[in-house]
Amino acid sequence: MSWSVIGMSQKNIKTHIFGHSLINHVSSIPDPELTTAPYWISQMANTAGNQYAMSGQWGQLMQHRDLNVQPNWGITGVDGAWDGDTETFPEVDFTGIIIMPSNFEQYQGPDINYEGGFDYSPIDATVDVFDWCVGQEPNINFYIYEHWPEMSGFVGGSMPPSPQEWIDYNDYLSGDYHQWFIDYHDALTAQFPNSCVSMIPVGPIISKLLLMSPYDQIDINDLYEDPDPHGRPTIYFLSAMITYMAMYEEQTPSTYQPPSGIILPVVANHYSSIRDFIWTELQDFNYTNGNSRSFCNAPVTTSTVDLTLRSSGITFHPNVCDDILIIQGELAGFDIEIIDSLGQIHDTIDNTTTQSSYDISGLPSGIYFLRIRNQTNNQLWIENIVKM
Repeated sequence: MSWSVIGMSQKNIKTHIFGHSLINHVSSIPDPELTTAPYWISQMANTAGNQYAMSGQWGQLMQHRDLNVQPNWGITGVDGAWDGDTETFPEVDFTGIIIMPSNFEQYQGPDINYEGGFDYSPIDATVDVFDWCVGQEPNINFYIYEHWPEMSGFVGGSMPPSPQEWIDYNDYLSGDYHQWFIDYHDALTAQFPNSCVSMIPVGPIISKLLLMSPYDQIDINDLYEDPDPHGRPTIYFLSAMITYMAMYEEQTPSTYQPPSGIILPVVANHYSSIRDFIWTELQDFNYTNGNSRSFCNAPVTTSTVDLTLRSSGITFHPNVCDDILIIQGELAGFDIEIIDSLGQIHDTIDNTTTQSSYDISGLPSGIYFLRIRNQTNNQLWIENIVKM
């Protein structure tokens, strides 16, 4: 079964990336953009009819804390978001930033000061960056890119790791390394309760996938080029799929065709199933209270067969409205609600007639959703409503 998100996905994303080579690796291959996640995100967005633009800068958290924020990256095939010569950060209207710690500082907690006499920790450094960004763009979203650790501590000799070394590496990646990011994320969400602070579990999802058949048969040298470990194009392609879904809050487009001459054939040929696997993993990446760690506007999911609800003849108008919203059709057998982007229910529509109206004049301006649930099978239909 394929899955889609209706109504809550994003369409136009501009990100500034405080990053390093685990998202943008300038490799020695003829087309180095192939070892960058933004390149693949852009390709997928183009296929989906979405917009993606980015800028970025290299560095570790200690350098980003200096707040010398500037657009240093230019990636072939990716629209630049920021012309540093003519625009300020606020003038770009960034929708989000992506930030990542280094992948070799997880030997101690994210709240412990850096060694060497520094009086701040990874959390402190990130708070400084977030504070600056909120001051520039108050409604900006924050995306923590959880990558993968160094492999050098697990490889006794040269690449690739032995089967046992590979198991040990992935155990650490999904264990203590992942817990470091959980603690880091929890601290930042507590510090910024009025902002979306999303965590994108890129490393753990890739790790879990690569331990599954048939991907567990891939030669590690075809995935990583060194123990740092810098990836080859397939790794950055997978990281882009995960990051795309977390930011756009929808699956990568089903019509996208990975280039099999560049992406490993076993991955390219299983794109559809990998797509569903990643989406399920992101859907299940939640806090203990059930709220999503990855999505800013926890998307409502629906299987494609749910679209048969349209045959019920339920319609509504106007979809850009400032006072009375009219819902018509065979409403019996359906639960109908007006919800906002946080999932809060604002009203339940009368379903005992063939027409119901709702006065939305008292709601704040913004995007709302008409959520229609089939009482028989719990399938959903979501439609946008714009309150003027």
